[in-house]
Amino acid sequence: MSTSVVGSSRSLVEKRPEPRTEIPVERGICKLVDFGSAVALRESANESFATDEHMMTMNLGEFRGTPAYSAPEAFLQTDSVSHSSDLWSLAATLFHLASGQLPFPCNTPMEASMAIAGDLDQPPPDVRDAAPDELRASISSAFAELLKRGLQKRQQHRYRTADEFASALHACLVDLGEGEYTVFISYRSSSEKYHAELLFQALNNTSTPAGHRITVFLDTKRLVKGENWQEGFMGGLMRTLVAVPLVSSGFLQPLRRLQGKPDDPVDNVLVELSLIHALHACKSSALVSVYPIVVGQPRPPGDPLYPFSGNFFQDHGSILNEITDAVSPPSTETVRSYLSRQGLSNDVSESALAKGVRATAGSLLHRQVLFLHPPDPALSARPNDADRASNFGVAFFGVASSAVSIGARSVDGAQAALLWDHTPPLDGDDDPEDELAFRALADPPDPPLDEWQFRALRKQLRALVPAIHEVIDRASATAARRER
Repeated sequence: MSTSVVGSSRSLVEKRPEPRTEIPVERGICKLVDFGSAVALRESANESFATDEHMMTMNLGEFRGTPAYSAPEAFLQTDSVSHSSDLWSLAATLFHLASGQLPFPCNTPMEASMAIAGDLDQPPPDVRDAAPDELRASISSAFAELLKRGLQKRQQHRYRTADEFASALHACLVDLGEGEYTVFISYRSSSEKYHAELLFQALNNTSTPAGHRITVFLDTKRLVKGENWQEGFMGGLMRTLVAVPLVSSGFLQPLRRLQGKPDDPVDNVLVELSLIHALHACKSSALVSVYPIVVGQPRPPGDPLYPFSGNFFQDHGSILNEITDAVSPPSTETVRSYLSRQGLSNDVSESALAKGVRATAGSLLHRQVLFLHPPDPALSARPNDADRASNFGVAFFGVASSAVSIGARSVDGAQAALLWDHTPPLDGDDDPEDELAFRALADPPDPPLDEWQFRALRKQLRALVPAIHEVIDRASATAARRER
């Protein structure tokens, strides 16, 4: 980017910034190395081009450069080529680097001319739609919008200077957050950090059937080092449409240490759940829906369910009985203080903040629920099974068909569903060089995940995306009705 800034200050147009003319010299830095097609610009309309040979490698009206990365004006009116043309080529290069695809696919110079310069009113593509799944989730909305503006076909709609482009690009690097979020992932780092990252990868930047582009808040992806972590995640939750807590035994077990006393430690998961509950009860809040995913215990090799997880209710159905139903003052006061600073104290009832720890955690499962474990065949319509499940705050779940899918009764007016494939993953259906999988093995969660369990988990979470999309579309429709 600094090359473009220098070129602008010296009235130099490189005419073909592209991957082949840029080489990495150290981590995170690329330098432009080929000025073979650089040309000088007139200082004014009455001046001729500079005559120094090292500043002139083409004649006016002659096309030079790589077609796939050349701005529309390079094909139409070469005398209108300017610094803006270099910025277009730079945006095309960044698009290719971020997605692996050209912004305007072509195989020949003629195709490039037609694709790039054929329709000047054609909107630029969205890099998030072109990127493969493993890259799409990491592309921010700000970066996607930067490329859209940089790739505008009409020059007056692009960035005016390289400095302006560089400033926008720098903002993408230092600001990891978004103005608003579609989904907030709540999890406990010790047990669900890889579940959360896999869900982020599967969901972020996807589009729902109704056309809503999803932006996901995950603290490790959105908070900048040095930022107040607690303020950061509460601020993200304040601007979120749907909260998705990952509920497991590891998520809930630390709540057992709370005694409902003033000297209780502040539990950030409880803070999140309390804030979710308060915001969901507040009509002026952006939070419309809560959609927990219940995560079962990984099954060891040799178990019939391996590499998938066991049934949460079968393994840990009584865990809520071990959690106090008293209010934990430090966590509750953290939420109350934050709402006060946001001017929402009068919009949230005291009863929403006065829930005990057990009630706060148990209320999650009165919402729409997804499962990351197979159903327990014993949970049928028999009264004792209904009672057993309702101890955890859930109406009973009936088996729809074996261990592949499950249907559920309406819970507090919201539907619950489980849709995933329990077929073991095949060799080669995941990237063997996956960095996150290596991290999960090197720095395991509690309980740990082996390679096959990790791959099975990824497969399950990807399969849940359509169901989450449906929840988001319903929540978006509800939010629109509220605004009206």
